[in-house]
Amino acid sequence: MGSSADAIDEHDVQHLVRAAELSQQPLGQTQPHPYAGCVLVSAAGVPLAEAFQRAQGTEPPECAAVGAAGEAARGATAYLNLETGDCHGESAAVDALLHGGVVRVVIGLRHPLPHLRGGAIAALRAAGVAVAVLGEAPTSAAAEAVEAALDACLLANEALLHRAVTRRPLGLLKYAMTLDGKIATHSGHSAWVSSAASRQQVFEQRARSDAVIVGGCTVRRDNPQLTTRRESGHQPARVVMSRTLDLPEKAKLWDVSHAPTIVATQRGARLHFQRLLRARGVEVLEFDFLTPDAVARYCYDRGFLQCLWECGGMLAAPAIAGGAIHKTMAFVAPKIIGGSRAPTPVGDLGFVEMTQALQLAEVRWQQVGPDLMLTGYLPQSGGLRALAAAAAAGDGVDGGAAAGGAVLVGSGSGSSGAAAAAPAAADGRSAGSGRGGGTARHPGSRLEASGVAEFYKAWDRYGCLSNFSPHPIAMPPGPMTAERAAQVQQAVQAAQQGGHSGCCTSDGSDSGGSSSGIPEGWRRWASVEHYYQAQKFAGVAAPEAEQLVAAIAAAGSPEEAAALGRRAQRAQQQRELVRRDWDAAKVPVMLAALRAKCAGHAGPRAMLLATSRNCGGRGCDASGGRVAASLAAAGARGGSGAAASLTGLQLVESSPHDFFWGRGYDGSGANMLGKLLMQLTSDGGARAGAGASVASGTAVAGVLSRNELVTNNLNTLFVPIVGMSGPRDACPGSELPWHSVEDVKRAVFADVNPGGITVGSTYSRCSLGKTKLTRNNSLVAPLVRLPCQGVSNGVHLTFSKCEFVDLFGYAEAAQAALRLKGVDVDSYKYRVLLLPPGACSIVGMGMVGCGDTVSCRSWIGVGFWAQPNAMVHELGHNLFLGHAGGYDKGGAYDEYQDDTGMMGARRS
Repeated sequence: MGSSADAIDEHDVQHLVRAAELSQQPLGQTQPHPYAGCVLVSAAGVPLAEAFQRAQGTEPPECAAVGAAGEAARGATAYLNLETGDCHGESAAVDALLHGGVVRVVIGLRHPLPHLRGGAIAALRAAGVAVAVLGEAPTSAAAEAVEAALDACLLANEALLHRAVTRRPLGLLKYAMTLDGKIATHSGHSAWVSSAASRQQVFEQRARSDAVIVGGCTVRRDNPQLTTRRESGHQPARVVMSRTLDLPEKAKLWDVSHAPTIVATQRGARLHFQRLLRARGVEVLEFDFLTPDAVARYCYDRGFLQCLWECGGMLAAPAIAGGAIHKTMAFVAPKIIGGSRAPTPVGDLGFVEMTQALQLAEVRWQQVGPDLMLTGYLPQSGGLRALAAAAAAGDGVDGGAAAGGAVLVGSGSGSSGAAAAAPAAADGRSAGSGRGGGTARHPGSRLEASGVAEFYKAWDRYGCLSNFSPHPIAMPPGPMTAERAAQVQQAVQAAQQGGHSGCCTSDGSDSGGSSSGIPEGWRRWASVEHYYQAQKFAGVAAPEAEQLVAAIAAAGSPEEAAALGRRAQRAQQQRELVRRDWDAAKVPVMLAALRAKCAGHAGPRAMLLATSRNCGGRGCDASGGRVAASLAAAGARGGSGAAASLTGLQLVESSPHDFFWGRGYDGSGANMLGKLLMQLTSDGGARAGAGASVASGTAVAGVLSRNELVTNNLNTLFVPIVGMSGPRDACPGSELPWHSVEDVKRAVFADVNPGGITVGSTYSRCSLGKTKLTRNNSLVAPLVRLPCQGVSNGVHLTFSKCEFVDLFGYAEAAQAALRLKGVDVDSYKYRVLLLPPGACSIVGMGMVGCGDTVSCRSWIGVGFWAQPNAMVHELGHNLFLGHAGGYDKGGAYDEYQDDTGMMGARRS
């Protein structure tokens, strides 16, 4: 222990290195997460206990170490390689240190994520605990030892650092080349360039990654498996990028029984092949513009920390140029191939001078068998020291620093080397999109608008609302149904009355309800996800089902429980083990589990209650539960301003690949988890642990039948557009409209087309007469003639091609033209832009869940002006409606499986 509470000595440094080593224990066993280790040392310098965090949603190492040390923890020092912060809104780790009597904490690295950074340090210091942070506190240790400890702590969470600062997962480019720089012969043969020892290093790196990314050429040429070659442990997602989907129908990657596969392609590419892949359980993503950075942004939305790029040079070059790759892992084999046509690791970057070459930082060499392995960081990363400095530069600024981006290549000039890093938008949106506060959601389009609280991973903002958060619950045996919910809630309230604020107590026991208060016969579940997955098989009269329930209950983490349940649900031979009523039961099951969680844990309860107020669009409790009481008091006094607003945040589970519980990548998902949490705040369920009455089981039906987003006045402006190069000629690449304005009116208004199917009659029928779209509140504007290209309100448009910016350009220009004609455009909340056939070969597109600050827009094209179902469909996206879709015979969800145009929540 250090000679002074504020100073760090050589013993402190050694213990920090040990904590960093401990944090790496779960590498390859579980999905990447913030890696945390804790070493507890007595005042006399005797090690008492040590622990690490296994996975997302598991017990923090501080809880485990204090629990193992028991009374000996009083007066001890805790060494943490990473500042506490495994779950936003949960104070269990800090509470464990305080209740255990720890008097000093030494931290190797402040948490890189801005919403967690410094929070635990401030809480500990406020409670009287001495806190010393490596690199900030004075030290008597040798400089070399301090540097080594700092390197160990930085390296342990290098992926988290990259995610926090660059707003992308750490992109690691792996390749093996000969001494003369070739990755294969001129014929393409590459087995094997490197040694078996080097390939083993690659397998280990795959296990440490969330995803392995390759191009279509790699699939066609090598037919790889891209697995870790292990029977157990974490298996990364295999991602294939292919614009044309020119891929073989038989490939090892299409077998998803052992590891998931994601195929990223251009929208509309080989639709029949997309359906084939989805039928085999492959996730297919359609990008309007498929680029490496678009895939990296999608992976960021997916919560990934590290992506391993095992691609060829043709994909590696744009991935480097686009900022998707931050680090290289190159194996150099003592071999020579020769040949001018033999491929190299990286394709053309457009450089013409050696001064433009990308200089790597923090380069390390290591011999692996007969090969040499080189690692180093590209300029868009700058290295771990630069990232740590960037994270520190954002201290005190909400949102933190965002310093990643694209490398500017091929410019023909450059200073101090040759590449520059352009800042990445903090929310993942591309600059100049003109989208404003509402936007069409597409792969990689992470957006948290004002008034919206998005959550997904436990370490994300609002993370303790996740069903993967580390909050144990106690539930009765047997299958949960809507009918049982009301009976269970009072028992849950009694069992968990006054639940502890964290997931562990000072003696290390869980507090998902007091240890003595769990009703006899009830079972403790480590998380909501554990219980949810086990319920799929609950009550099924088969030994295999009972074994599955037991295995899920014993799973070491929520992600491992989810893997067991999902794998069994997908497996053809095990589908009969799933409850027959699961479609109807899944929502009551989740709601009952969420109620138990809120009743037994103060952290999630305080955060959920705080989101029922909207303080400046961010939520009244971004601190994670510490200001809920004062805000509630301000509201009770009738205070004015944002802090007293009673309008709650919209809770959105932002999983891009889950279209039932989450929002889905394009925002068309049902977001059922977010809706259930909002239901808890409105019916008192979130207050159950604080003594409020528990709502009856009828709330389950209420959350399905009540939709607060239903609009009565669907005041819509329909804008037919044509691009004209002259009095009679359409713009190049476009055509004159196929339908007249009168045709549009007949498709829209029921009184113009009595007895026919119209937009207005469809919405009226589907809302039981509540939603009105008539000539009294809506308008079909006269035909708007626009020039072939130009700029309107700073937004570019051209009819010769079709990009997102053009779609917004059409909208801005058309609205400006209508205003000049005296049309009160701003009196219509919803705008449907009718595009002429041509470059924009889309049926339609709509922004999902637009707000009041920016008018909701949708677009109709390719001659669909007179088809009511197309307009109803795209306008429906503005009303938070998603694609009906469905699960195919292979068990994979297909967003577009329902080709009838139906929308809304579907059975799944």
